[in-house]
Amino acid sequence: MAHAMYIINNMVQIAVIIFFVNNLLKPKLKFIIIELLIIIPFAAIYLFGAIKLELGLSNVLFNIMRNLPMIVGVLIAYEGGILKKIKTYVAIYLFLLLGSLIGTPIMLMLFQKKIDEMQVANFQQNMGMMVWSDTALIIALLVSLFLNRKDDFYKKNRRTITSLICFPLIHLVFMCAYMSYVRERLDVQTVFIHLVYQSIMISLIIIQFYALKRSHELLKAEEMMEQIQSEIQHTYQYCMLADEKFHEISKLRHDINNQVQAIKHLIFAEQNEEAENLLDQLHNKLENLQNGHLCNNPVLNAVLMPKSYEANNEGIETEIILNDCDNLPFEQYDLCSLFSNLFDNAIEACKKMGDNEHKFIEIKSKNSGCYFIVKIENSCEEIVDTKKTFSLTKRKKGHGYGMQIIKSIVSKYNGDLNIESENGKFSVTVALKLKENE
Repeated sequence: MAHAMYIINNMVQIAVIIFFVNNLLKPKLKFIIIELLIIIPFAAIYLFGAIKLELGLSNVLFNIMRNLPMIVGVLIAYEGGILKKIKTYVAIYLFLLLGSLIGTPIMLMLFQKKIDEMQVANFQQNMGMMVWSDTALIIALLVSLFLNRKDDFYKKNRRTITSLICFPLIHLVFMCAYMSYVRERLDVQTVFIHLVYQSIMISLIIIQFYALKRSHELLKAEEMMEQIQSEIQHTYQYCMLADEKFHEISKLRHDINNQVQAIKHLIFAEQNEEAENLLDQLHNKLENLQNGHLCNNPVLNAVLMPKSYEANNEGIETEIILNDCDNLPFEQYDLCSLFSNLFDNAIEACKKMGDNEHKFIEIKSKNSGCYFIVKIENSCEEIVDTKKTFSLTKRKKGHGYGMQIIKSIVSKYNGDLNIESENGKFSVTVALKLKENE
């Protein structure tokens, strides 16, 4: 019974340690697999040592062997360099050492023994380990809150995690009070019942924590997908509307051509006054229109023309030079999304600048080798950290994931994305791989 209690106690403590280490390193394996990877050889070594101690196995060698599963577990189960893993194991060792410094004195104090009286009954030793298990979980949760205080998950669930801390804290207080009150009547069976209860409680707390984290990740992923889907739908509807406007402009151009022919006939018939009136009307129409042809791709025209109007209305100087845009082997939907998001991000960056500053956007495209290159350059308020840049737009409903969409399009066509920021200029260069036969 004593050996079983000791192993169960260590299972609980190793679970707490794994929970603690998962906040320091990125795990490659699942929580339960890491637990089994460490506890199975640990239990085997402990039982072997307990049985074979009479054969002269030294305590030093025995302790080294018991620590090996923890070392191997950290090396195998977590990502990162060797140096970082060694530092983490040192943290684990200090964590365990702190446990002996906290648990044993509390246990001895509760049983009214002096600190130097280390000969205690097995059930008293197990109670001391239980004291440390509760204390260690409280410390691990608090450390997790501190280390990840800027993390979105901990920010949104700080109150729930704090409530989780209350359970081991209440159990710790109750257990210490109970042991102090019935210290003369404690037996192995009572301690075992306490141990089973504590094991279930700590396991449920850890499961609840990871379930909460998983739920948060799923909600966040769902929210992101909804926002991306909303933005894609918005972009698609915008492009359809822009395409409709483009066809209206094409019809208007056709109508203007007919009016030009009518003017020619009036001039030929020497009806100059009527021709002049019709010419004035035509001039007024042209004054209200800008050149609707940026490239030979009607979808890109439909996307860029309204955005060009928007930029001009914001006092942003635009230069759009698009080459090699016809007969591209990409889905029109993707081209629409790519140019739309690039232009939106550039406009948003220019809007953040002062009214008296020079604002500009330059968009250029060309084929280079087996790649279609798009480069957009714009003025910006300050130097942007390109390593952390995901979007220049605010993350609100239907917006804010422009750069993620751009990256997904680049990945879809085996392309490359380069982002630079210097001297008040922000540039994004997208290279999409053309088909092999292009």
